[in-house]
Amino acid sequence: EVMPFLRMADVVVGNLESPISTRGKAVENKKFTLRAGPIAAEALKKAGIRVVTLANNHSMDFGPLALQDTLAILGENGILPTGAGMDLDDARSPAMVRVKGKTLAFLSYSLTFPLEFFASAKRPGTAPGYIEFVKADIEKIRPVADLVVVSFHWGAELMTAAKDYQIELGHQAIDWGADLVL
Repeated sequence: EVMPFLRMADVVVGNLESPISTRGKAVENKKFTLRAGPIAAEALKKAGIRVVTLANNHSMDFGPLALQDTLAILGENGILPTGAGMDLDDARSPAMVRVKGKTLAFLSYSLTFPLEFFASAKRPGTAPGYIEFVKADIEKIRPVADLVVVSFHWGAELMTAAKDYQIELGHQAIDWGADLVL
């Protein structure tokens, strides 16, 4: 029933809250681990989703193999990821989309546990929302994008209000050149 509304949008972006894979082993000591089968990518494509954020607390639930599969199957379906990758530079890369003659850049960061999911120079994972990364990435992409969208995966279950650090970082992202903070 939401398809007519999605089709009205110039671009549809979503948070992919699980890897898409049949491989990997569930991480230990985590209450909930999520994983979707390859049919999920077909559903995302059918829904018209063009960009997905992967910087969240479930992208690495089944380890690097599942993340690698996720990135591959998204690519095969023409869906651009942001916020996770096979190393830190990859995870911090923007998803770039042309819409009605404008260039849109999407950056995505995680500020949730487990911290072991954060990518490093030699380790796959999610893009950590560290202030120096957010600032540098926005300032790097700002000159070549008409619109910069920054999304954060932060907070805790059942939170009803933003925390002070979230408000502050959101405002800083705007000051550094983001047009929209999600």
